[in-house]
Amino acid sequence: MNMYFYQKSLLKLPLPNLEQTCRKLMNWSEIMLSDFEIKLTRDDINDFQSTRGMGSVLQNHLRDLSQDPKLNNWLEPFWSESYLSNPSPLPTGSNVTFILDKNPQMKYLSLPECLTSLIITLFEFNELILNESLDIDYQKKQPLCMSQYKTLLSTTRIPGKIKDFHLTEANTSHVIIIHHGHYYRLNVLDKNKNILSYTALQQNIMAILNTPKTINKLAIGTLTTLPRRKWAHLRSHLINVSPQNEKNLHQIESALGVFIIDEKQFKNDSLMFKYFFCGDSYNRWYDKSLQFILNEAGDFGINYEHSGVDGTTLGHLVGYFYQNLRIFKTSSNIVKKTSVDEITFNFDDLLKSAIKEAATQSQEAYENLAFEVLPFTDFGKEYIKTLKVSPDSFVQIGIQLAQYKIFQKVFNAYESVMTKQFLGGRTETMRPLTRESLTFVKKPTLERLRAASLKHVERINKCKNGQGIERHLFALKKTHEKLFPLKPLPKIFSSPGYKSITTDYFSTSTSSSSGTHFVHTSTLVFKNQTAASLLSHSFSII
Repeated sequence: MNMYFYQKSLLKLPLPNLEQTCRKLMNWSEIMLSDFEIKLTRDDINDFQSTRGMGSVLQNHLRDLSQDPKLNNWLEPFWSESYLSNPSPLPTGSNVTFILDKNPQMKYLSLPECLTSLIITLFEFNELILNESLDIDYQKKQPLCMSQYKTLLSTTRIPGKIKDFHLTEANTSHVIIIHHGHYYRLNVLDKNKNILSYTALQQNIMAILNTPKTINKLAIGTLTTLPRRKWAHLRSHLINVSPQNEKNLHQIESALGVFIIDEKQFKNDSLMFKYFFCGDSYNRWYDKSLQFILNEAGDFGINYEHSGVDGTTLGHLVGYFYQNLRIFKTSSNIVKKTSVDEITFNFDDLLKSAIKEAATQSQEAYENLAFEVLPFTDFGKEYIKTLKVSPDSFVQIGIQLAQYKIFQKVFNAYESVMTKQFLGGRTETMRPLTRESLTFVKKPTLERLRAASLKHVERINKCKNGQGIERHLFALKKTHEKLFPLKPLPKIFSSPGYKSITTDYFSTSTSSSSGTHFVHTSTLVFKNQTAASLLSHSFSII
């Protein structure tokens, strides 16, 4: 079946009712507010919805977008803009890291063998996308939107002076291997677009790894760690320095993916995870949609650029790897070697200075990160279900209980909810803090846990079905900024309720793809922040 078979039958993301969104904003936020703040928020909401307010004007504009036949999704332009206009550095501001389990066949392979198998399997996956024969994603029996696979591979986020943009070359025939800060192009397809033999690829990979080299800390990839507008300026300057620089940039940016060989070994998962997340900037290329990171110790992870792809889409690729990575037979025939060329750049003094400065800043960000991987194996989701409690709500409410025991307070959290059952859908924000969960953490009983879990699931379902509030409020705010740039924002967007509901102390998500060991999203934390703001939490419930 064609992977896009259900695309035309998918529903469009519904536009929530303005009155319902405003009512939920009040209801969801008031448990975090004082009586005075509740009154201020209610007054601002009422003013926004009144005949003299801007609510109906902005809502009508969104309604026109939702009915535009040229748009798949009324939210899509706003959400894309929010990612690509974000000037923050990618490593600590956007990118996501997955640490992966190798399947039993791959666990005992050498690094060159594993890398060769991984590259071949990635091209096989890409071929399924190009032929539109990839298995369709489902949530239970509901088919999901498949549009994100168009930017999963061979995509690079190019820095721009005002906002970034995506470059995608789906028919690419090569990957980039980064080793000790040196960049190599590895051709994987022949002239007929067939994958080269396993033996030929492995020999070329071994040639790269065995080439004598010193660590190149003056590497261009370090610049991908910078704030986006500064990197855009330096990228333009790099191109102007030498025509060859532009050609070599394109080789990296048009590759199917980047494969990074790290030499370090780690005492524990926490150190390994932190390093895969944002270590040694000279050995990375954060603009690339997918960076595959491997080392001799057998650690294996993905660092991916988030603007075009969400975790559920990447989860399909991870699951495919776990099921299809395999041992290939080597050939005893003489294999004609193909050239493997190192990609080099010409730098002037400005670029050399910028790379050194970027490396220093990246190292400071790395040192300011507090990481701790906490595996829990006492029980999993099957036991939780016997309590008649949702596994997701169990963990979320457990996090709240821990906060209350430590701080005598529960802080607002971000929980991502997938909306891919709608055409062009991505995510909605769910807020796990409810009256029911607060009642439980103050006096825990199983009955109160079940009540809190029911409320949690109810709110999850509203968000999943396009009836959340934050994406709607975000689009209303952005519409006002676009249509009335000289007018102040309506007071609802500076109200205590809006501020409290959109302030994240915890960022949480769930990943349960086969082959996923654990996941972490980008959050920069500093040593002098309060403990309550230190945690960005992702979890996998087994």
